[in-house]
Amino acid sequence: MKIIKRILFINRNDLKRYTAYAFFEITLVVIGILIAVMINDWNESRKERRVEQVLLTALNKEMAANYAFLTTVIHYQEISRDASFKLLEIYSSDYKKYKASALDSLFGAVQWAWSFEPKVSVLNSIKTTGKLDVIRDENIKAFITSFEESTKGAQSISLFMRDFMRNQYVPSVSRFVSQRNRVRHLGFSEVADSRFPAAYPALFNDREVESHLTYVYVWRKDEVYILKNIQEELKKSMDLVSRAIQQ
Repeated sequence: MKIIKRILFINRNDLKRYTAYAFFEITLVVIGILIAVMINDWNESRKERRVEQVLLTALNKEMAANYAFLTTVIHYQEISRDASFKLLEIYSSDYKKYKASALDSLFGAVQWAWSFEPKVSVLNSIKTTGKLDVIRDENIKAFITSFEESTKGAQSISLFMRDFMRNQYVPSVSRFVSQRNRVRHLGFSEVADSRFPAAYPALFNDREVESHLTYVYVWRKDEVYILKNIQEELKKSMDLVSRAIQQ
């Protein structure tokens, strides 16, 4: 009752002062809370940016390693493709115009069977640890979520061709030219020539070998096309990551 009586005896001027003072106090409290929230958000944002920089730097290194490896794979697949095409031309002309070492080299070059199996440890770590949301660029996010899957088509072709080489191409050619003579042209110079003579007349009159070479050329051409598309997309994403790191 005393408090109520005191309030009743407060004059209007005092009431205005008390109201203004209370409003001022509330305003200060609200401003303080807002500033605290802003500072906390700013600190969290700084932490996320540091985490993002660490992730992007690691991802950039992994991407660069994949790009270099992919370039090597494409190089050897192109050698295989071009060698098979050259041999098909020889099948349509006269093999006698070529030295035995040149022919052995071409038949050996066809056998290159590299496959692109990318490193994805950093990429998968970002996805599995829930750090994907830390990365701001939507295009980089899309790369992280889709890159591994996008390479599976090329990998399946490469693995299929490796099996084809081992189980069909190599046995069919080896009936006429020793594998020893071919691998000498694949970087194994320490391997001596075979004592068994090559049967080039029969080799260049064999329909099965010609069919295998055609098969290799067609599939290698398709494979290289797919790998170059992957390489182009990888390069674009590398540029995005590099720019994001520099920001």
